Amino acid sequence: EHMLKAAREAKVNTSWINPNESYDEALRAFVARTLDPGPGNRFLADFLTFHRPLARLGMINSLGQTLLKITAPGVPDVYQGTEVWDFSLVDPDNRRPVDFAARAALLNGLREQIAAGGLEELARELVEHWPDGRIKLYTIHRALTCRRRFPELFRSGAYVPLAVVGRHAAHVCAFARRNQTRAVVTVVPLRTARLTDNGARLPLGHDLWGNTWVARPPELPSGPYVNLFTGTRVETALSDAGRALAVGEILADFPVALLEASERQ
Repeated sequence: EHMLKAAREAKVNTSWINPNESYDEALRAFVARTLDPGPGNRFLADFLTFHRPLARLGMINSLGQTLLKITAPGVPDVYQGTEVWDFSLVDPDNRRPVDFAARAALLNGLREQIAAGGLEELARELVEHWPDGRIKLYTIHRALTCRRRFPELFRSGAYVPLAVVGRHAAHVCAFARRNQTRAVVTVVPLRTARLTDNGARLPLGHDLWGNTWVARPPELPSGPYVNLFTGTRVETALSDAGRALAVGEILADFPVALLEASERQ
């Protein structure tokens, strides 16, 4: 049905106003045969090999876009039902039923794990099992929880773009939201296919990021910074860019990062 909706909205061979029933039926039959899991379907086996690394890259892009829209200036919006993965070929249709009970159960499970502590272990588990969609729900939940804790920061706090320097500086987007009492820093990877052999691995850790740093300008707190997705602390260090945060530490275990600054006591 997604393919039919995409074809009709493309308005090349069929459309909602002037449907071509024979074309629509042929399209349905073609898609069904193409995706038939039978042993003789050589295309499907080949496609799945191609699909796996591509899906991994799509997961990273989705988490990055999700975190950016929640923490950038403005009011974030999550299309109902897309709290987990949505594989629509076109814009989601708000007339579709949403299994809210299933999403609530996933969220309750995440809340229980968060309350039990061990965010670093939880983050690694979510990364390992990313196809189940919990990793996206977790990203949304943790980022919105941060917004709820600091409403004034996100309502009227300054937007501070952060310079990135070093080996893979072109592959990182970083900015801070800052007011007189608080700062949070968003870090997401960009164009990760080039960094990961086209999705063969995840863009995580020191070995990949090497000498890549997010500069900490003087107007931001010295830290330490706490990664709200993993619970780990990231210390400011001296780099070629001055005082900075190592991307290899920021993105050690989770594909995106939201860092809360807390002044050292």
